[in-house]
Amino acid sequence: MHAINKRLFPALTSALVFLGFATAGISDTRPLRVAVASNFLTTARDLADLYTSETTEKVVLINGSSGTLFAQISNGAPYDLFLSADFERPQVLFDAGLGQDPVPYAMGELVLLQRGQVGSFSDHSLKEALSGARTAIADPDLAPYGMVALNLYDALGVAPDARELVYGANVSAAAGLFASGNVDQALISRSLTQELRGLIAEGDDYTVTALDGHEVHVEQYATIVSQDHRAVDFLDLILSGASAEILAAHGYQSPGEATP
Repeated sequence: MHAINKRLFPALTSALVFLGFATAGISDTRPLRVAVASNFLTTARDLADLYTSETTEKVVLINGSSGTLFAQISNGAPYDLFLSADFERPQVLFDAGLGQDPVPYAMGELVLLQRGQVGSFSDHSLKEALSGARTAIADPDLAPYGMVALNLYDALGVAPDARELVYGANVSAAAGLFASGNVDQALISRSLTQELRGLIAEGDDYTVTALDGHEVHVEQYATIVSQDHRAVDFLDLILSGASAEILAAHGYQSPGEATP
């Protein structure tokens, strides 16, 4: 069972005064506005293209860390659907009456990105790899993938003074720090590793290492945050078999498929 972090509730106070969950009088002439966690942006683009091809409805994607998007929704941002990278924030919105019951839509995975060709790790060698090396992760206060990365350090017993962490505002920013050469390695979502091929200098080599045996799978949840019927339709598409191939192509599994 997921525990709800009470620190998120103060951000909702002002929104409750004037927003509420219902958004009356929405016009179908405007695009559907979807707030999407940065790790899922490229996948969401392909899903939005599929939705538009089937319905002719346009979709505008607003991306950022889950924490940033949560704060925007809490303060009245006129979004219709929130594709978060966690359960906690959609649940807080639901509990406050600002969203519908959260639904899992994808299962992501944290991986280690390193320069050169690197072999697989035992727990001991992984601990060594994460000790003393400049490592980019997403800001754990804003991004679920950053929190999972920080939990990995704790689980391996990497001492605080041996952690040379460089925070990106979201997991895409952490990947960018690696691509630009500002860090030695990065802990990012598997979905983003494909995008790095066009960002890293030609001739540079890198290794993507799965962190098997560790709690590195991230179940991502969605909540509908307006009464626009198209939000329901788009979410239904994401949850349907029609999207399975797109999810797999971007390194995601359907909810419940991941094994420890």
